Amino acid sequence: MGAADEHPQLVHSLDGAPAEDREAAVARLAQPRAQGVRAAVGDPQGAYAKAVEAGDDELSPFFSTALPLVGTAGDTAGYAVGTATSVVANVEDLALSERLVAQLYAAQPDDPRVSYAGARIWALQGQELDKAEPLLLAYVELPELPRFAPSHAGAHWRLGTVYEKQERKSDALARYRAAAEMEPDFRQAHEDAERLAKELGGK
Repeated sequence: MGAADEHPQLVHSLDGAPAEDREAAVARLAQPRAQGVRAAVGDPQGAYAKAVEAGDDELSPFFSTALPLVGTAGDTAGYAVGTATSVVANVEDLALSERLVAQLYAAQPDDPRVSYAGARIWALQGQELDKAEPLLLAYVELPELPRFAPSHAGAHWRLGTVYEKQERKSDALARYRAAAEMEPDFRQAHEDAERLAKELGGK
């Protein structure tokens, strides 16, 4: 699962299976409650296209446009922070993505989407896994997720990748299975669960 597929992108459940079709997602994004945020960040469909298709050089200034709006009273719909985390998830350069997360965390340290973005980067890098684990554990326990957030299933899957890199394969398998059960269309979770079950002797 690549960086672009992991993020909610308003189409995928950040880490996870497709949650709604592209047209419905864009239509929902196009009607944020905070009109000031929409005006400052730009056309929602253009925002979506950039988050999905733009190169890193284009995404950085786009992130800089959204960042000042994060955590402000005008972002009542969570559009700015959703946009910023979308950019972070789609930047291919992990070092750049990590720098953007640091900026986002400074602006909104208590937002679970931001914590998730940091944990995701550590998981992809295979670094700071001991820090990524508690962030993801806390995320999967959230009773309700904010808008434009990774799904619980996606977080279970991501936690599974952390455990697998830590050689905790039984724990990883349990998380992959949890993700697949929560979202039956989450193909990557099913594939990882099947693969790891075979490695563990068909458990």
